[in-house]
Amino acid sequence: MKKIIYLLIICLSLSKISFSSEFIFETNFYNVDINSEFIDDAKVREIKKIKRLSFESILSKILTENNFKKFKRLIDIENEINYIIKNIIIEDEFISSKKYKAKIKINFDYKEIVELLRRNKINYTDYKSSKFLIVVAEKTQFSNNGLSKINSFYNYSIK
Repeated sequence: MKKIIYLLIICLSLSKISFSSEFIFETNFYNVDINSEFIDDAKVREIKKIKRLSFESILSKILTENNFKKFKRLIDIENEINYIIKNIIIEDEFISSKKYKAKIKINFDYKEIVELLRRNKINYTDYKSSKFLIVVAEKTQFSNNGLSKINSFYNYSIK
């Protein structure tokens, strides 16, 4: 009975891992380390760079290469990016007269991103699943078919 319970727990945890998808509108923290005389200007410049990097990382997840090129051609990112920012998170900030250090993360309003893409008729996806491999092994009365194109699963998927 214990084996069945353990097997059930393992199956449920593996199915949760394989069927879950990452939230594609999530961005990362960027480490900023500036040694300069004009800390304020450098901080603004770095935040502007992080905005663009974060936004392009989201676009690379939801757009194909052709749609990404179309987006860049149709939309001026520098003008639009400030309208779709939800918030800016700054953690572990250290400021001195000649040094600035922080972790910065830009969060975007995904509804505004979707609206921007729809307004400009750019196709996107808002779901990204993890990559997995399907291995089919079939045993019939006359043959064993493993990793080959001669099995009913492969024939069904082609039709």
